[in-house]
Amino acid sequence: MKIAIDTHAAEREGEGNCTYIRNLLLALAQIEGAGSRKAFPQSTHHQYRPQPANRYILYTINSSHPFYEQFAAHPNFTLKSLRFNSPFIRIPFALALRTLLDRPDVLHVQYIAPPLFSGRLVTSIHDLGFLHHPETFPPFMTLRSRLLMRRTAHRSAAIITGSRFSFEDIAATYQVKEDKIRVIPYGVSPKFHPDLPWDKTQQVLNRYGLRPPYIISVGRLNPRKNFASLIRALALLKKEHNLPHFLVIVGKKDYRSEELFRLVAELGLEKEVIFPGLVDENDLPYLYRAADLFVFPSLFEGFGLPVLEAMKSGLPVVTSNSSSLAEIAGDAALQVNPDETNELAQAILKAVTNLALQKRLVERGLSRVAQFTWENTARQTLAVYRRVANMR
Repeated sequence: MKIAIDTHAAEREGEGNCTYIRNLLLALAQIEGAGSRKAFPQSTHHQYRPQPANRYILYTINSSHPFYEQFAAHPNFTLKSLRFNSPFIRIPFALALRTLLDRPDVLHVQYIAPPLFSGRLVTSIHDLGFLHHPETFPPFMTLRSRLLMRRTAHRSAAIITGSRFSFEDIAATYQVKEDKIRVIPYGVSPKFHPDLPWDKTQQVLNRYGLRPPYIISVGRLNPRKNFASLIRALALLKKEHNLPHFLVIVGKKDYRSEELFRLVAELGLEKEVIFPGLVDENDLPYLYRAADLFVFPSLFEGFGLPVLEAMKSGLPVVTSNSSSLAEIAGDAALQVNPDETNELAQAILKAVTNLALQKRLVERGLSRVAQFTWENTARQTLAVYRRVANMR
């Protein structure tokens, strides 16, 4: 089976699409079982029979990106650079031409497929945030998604999404048959761990100028992540309870991010709220490790990967009770109405002062996150590829 995957998102650090496609590719490579141990040190390929019939073509923007070095020793994977960064050239022209020449059995994309592709298509649609919160996207991106995603959804032989919430949203919005959509929960990297060595943790903290105690949140600096409510909640806790914690918001700048910086200045919290920016993916687990609490008050998520990362890191979690987050977090987090700043502040205060609650949340989080692995994601995704490839 020849499987082509549009992997351009793997080259865009700090985004959920990047985390998804990188970990899916690594897990698929481990499952195939032909990669070298040097390239895949976490591989458990000795447990599985190699499947050399599966060949993967990874359509990149730049095949020399450091991430792709991990595939150099794997005979099942071929890298093909499309070169164009602009989606208006890459998707309808470069990607369409390459698939016409390569004739894959299956093409896997995220969100939008080449309009002229006529083969068997698998599409990952993580969420429809651009429809529910269009004010958090650049207008042209919203227009492009409105014009193209419905068509991609209807042309897809299968749609993959990470949560039941997104399953129902996609089915209702695009009026596609439910048996076309497959819920495949995403995983969490083994890099995240509650017992990372403190000496290495301290080195990472020093590199970013951080020191405990702090509360951490992770995500692009976009209004949809609702960091403004988190900052206001911190201001309230500082004023009414003299909370000693800093707030560390890890993520790269995004649409309307300057609004957050203005809010911090207006509230006089310049020394209390820290924006490290985009951090190295190998450093992020240590920033979780040193935190007292993870807070994720997002207005809308199709899955919520940072919630699982925090649980895997042994942190108590406060998150929203909306969109997919209640489904993903379950009873392993304190859930709040993301529109209620007072409710958010009270949950944070309870989570950092109640030791028994902390212990209970950490234990439940570690138990819950154990069911989310990228290997499971990859195996279920591979099953979708096989089913689609065998369609007549």
